[in-house]
Amino acid sequence: MGFFARLFKKVEQVNKQDISVKEFEASLELSEDEAREDAIDQWVEMAENIIVNTVKAAHIDVERAFILIDFDEKSPSFHIFYQQNGELLYWYELPDEDTREKIEQQLLPQAAEVTGHINSLFEEVNVEKIRYAQLQFESETMAWFSHIIWLSSEGASMKKEEILNQWFHRLTEATKHVALDSDEKLPWYP
Repeated sequence: MGFFARLFKKVEQVNKQDISVKEFEASLELSEDEAREDAIDQWVEMAENIIVNTVKAAHIDVERAFILIDFDEKSPSFHIFYQQNGELLYWYELPDEDTREKIEQQLLPQAAEVTGHINSLFEEVNVEKIRYAQLQFESETMAWFSHIIWLSSEGASMKKEEILNQWFHRLTEATKHVALDSDEKLPWYP
């Protein structure tokens, strides 16, 4: 249960007079485990928001959306591609110029803020930092999946371009055989 869920539950208990205000104030202190859980919950919420914004930014009916997030502190970035009409397209290959401009000017620049927040939050609560994150979204079922490459993982030393190109290649093959309403994750790389 995330911090806000716990907070609202405690507020409800105070309102019902099940606990005192002093007990409520004491409950605002998070244990180390709760702080770590809260940090992970914040990452999950952030990932969901990235997916929602990526799909909304496309202004088209996308079958699937894919995002590679590079958490490199010097040059964080989002790399986005979509499945439309059975074909995988990088965001800059989308047919509508206004859509490409919106993604480039509004969505991609958020990478530094997002990755900086998560890196700092994870460091603060002693959770291993993320090196890369891969997100998948399937429009038909509204299912989404994530794959994290932690800083200590083997794949953490790989170049972003290799991960992006190999993942795109694997997905190009997989999308030919996996139904759009499959509700299953497609392959990752690495």
